[in-house]
Amino acid sequence: PQAAETEEPDEESVEDVSPSTMAATSGKCGKNVTWKLDSKGTLTISGKGEMWNYKYGAPWRESRTKIVSIVIKNGVTSVGEFAFYNCYRVQSVTMAKSITKIGRDAFSGCNMRSITIPNAVTKIDTCVFANCYWLKNVNLSSNLTEIGISAFINCSNLASIAIPDKVTKIDKYAFQRCENMTNATLPKNLRYIEESAFFDCSSLKSIEIPEKVERIGEFAFAADNSTLSQIVFKGSVPSITDKNIQWIFCWRNRYCLLPRKRPDLDQRQAERLRREYHVEDVESK
Repeated sequence: PQAAETEEPDEESVEDVSPSTMAATSGKCGKNVTWKLDSKGTLTISGKGEMWNYKYGAPWRESRTKIVSIVIKNGVTSVGEFAFYNCYRVQSVTMAKSITKIGRDAFSGCNMRSITIPNAVTKIDTCVFANCYWLKNVNLSSNLTEIGISAFINCSNLASIAIPDKVTKIDKYAFQRCENMTNATLPKNLRYIEESAFFDCSSLKSIEIPEKVERIGEFAFAADNSTLSQIVFKGSVPSITDKNIQWIFCWRNRYCLLPRKRPDLDQRQAERLRREYHVEDVESK
């Protein structure tokens, strides 16, 4: 498939200023929000309300190579778009419980090892954690309902992900090229797994498709060197055709587990799977 591309702002947004210019160490980043960068490399965001969104670079862009940790204090309610884009030396991020929204590309290119999303956040927007190569542990908001386009693309050290039960949609390329991910727990209320959502997650060995899933996009679980050997459908086989079944999972002599007694199971699709793949029946719960 065509590889997803993470959108970058104009070059101006990450371009360093002249070395002769003294970089600011504090200022405003919202109507009632301020920022301060200390000598140890901690960038602190404090105040009340929303941060501003940025397209051409946040006010600390000239000092981004000095930032090693980000602390967003209680009272701040949003993280602005592209706020910490390409702050590649960042190793830790702490967000207060007051955060309700994280803008697109907010932490793209940062290198923190772990992240906890506050429970008031309901969506991971486009490319929020794209290219966070060293990110290994993610604790998602319990109130999350959607994971956006390329949200965790190229997080190559992400080992596992447990997606909360309120999530109904995993958008395209969301976890593409998370090549060290060995386990992905999908939520019981999930309905849509879009194109290439887990493409090139080559370390996944098994996946369980929740019973409410209605659509699985092409290449959703495909990988050139896939170790995926077992797929378990908890309900009906969703939106799979003769033309796209191999492109969704790229099965080669692998196994599919289907419920044995399910009145809602599409028997026509089930029989097709039984003809073309190694299929076992399991007792429905």
